[in-house]
Amino acid sequence: MQRLLLLSLFLLFSWNLSAQDSGLDIQHSYYSYVYKITNKQAVKAYNANSIKNDTLLFQHLVDSFPVGSWRLDNLPQGHYVIASVSGNRMNLKLHTENKFEPLVVNNSNDFSMIIMSDKALIEDAVVRVDGCRVRFDRKSHTYRIAKGHPSGFLTIEKDGHLAIFKLRKDIKTNRVLTFLNRKPVRYVWTPVRLVAGSPFDLYASVRYLRPAGLFYWLWKPFGDVARSIRWENPQGWVATVADFTESISYGEPEERMEKLWEFFNHSFRAKEGFILFNQPKYRPNDTVRFKIFVADYKGRLKDEALDLKLNDKILA
Repeated sequence: MQRLLLLSLFLLFSWNLSAQDSGLDIQHSYYSYVYKITNKQAVKAYNANSIKNDTLLFQHLVDSFPVGSWRLDNLPQGHYVIASVSGNRMNLKLHTENKFEPLVVNNSNDFSMIIMSDKALIEDAVVRVDGCRVRFDRKSHTYRIAKGHPSGFLTIEKDGHLAIFKLRKDIKTNRVLTFLNRKPVRYVWTPVRLVAGSPFDLYASVRYLRPAGLFYWLWKPFGDVARSIRWENPQGWVATVADFTESISYGEPEERMEKLWEFFNHSFRAKEGFILFNQPKYRPNDTVRFKIFVADYKGRLKDEALDLKLNDKILA
């Protein structure tokens, strides 16, 4: 009877231990599986901002790895779905291996963009924004939409691969203000706006103890003189007059004409731009390749001959 009781206690203890062990079973899959999907499936997933559990997504298995350890660096260009199981749910993640790097030029007038891949510029890709084709402008060497500020999904297609990006406006465009600031409407609208808004400008000037709106422009000429005296360096219109005075009295006639050209071309038509290099670092005797993009004061990309100087030495 005692042996039977001990045997029953042992069996009960073993059953309880087994029940406790079963409660520690892992409730997720040991591996995540990587499936390659088509461009069409990827576009559909990006537009829907979700991935539906569809058997068509799991036709091309390309890799697997333990859950929690990502090994996606060796994947070729393309779109992939990463699948794993947690409890009674299937987890799906969309992953894209992309070699294209779009760079939107800071352009206040037009939408201009360049595309880089493996440190080289791409000029023959098919680019669309929300399905509308963006043409390549050979004069500025950019993908360009005149007077455009688009937003939505940007797609870049080349050699069978489709890269997808989300294009977002940092500043929303007000169509009414855009119309009012266009020529020749702005020549009528600007004086009306300054006069009509003068009571609000007066209130803001008194409240914040600094000139605003119309009163700022009335005060600015005197402010430029005050800053020039205080900082012992010409500021604003004072600097413009000083540069012009220096230009008309500079050296020989030929040098004077060159100085005047620089004054009118750069003081009133200032340019901005950026330089792209073919690699981030260089060693001695490496060949440096670069491309320069220059925009005028209105943000329009220019295509003209320029001098490239390094330590006051003309290189090109």
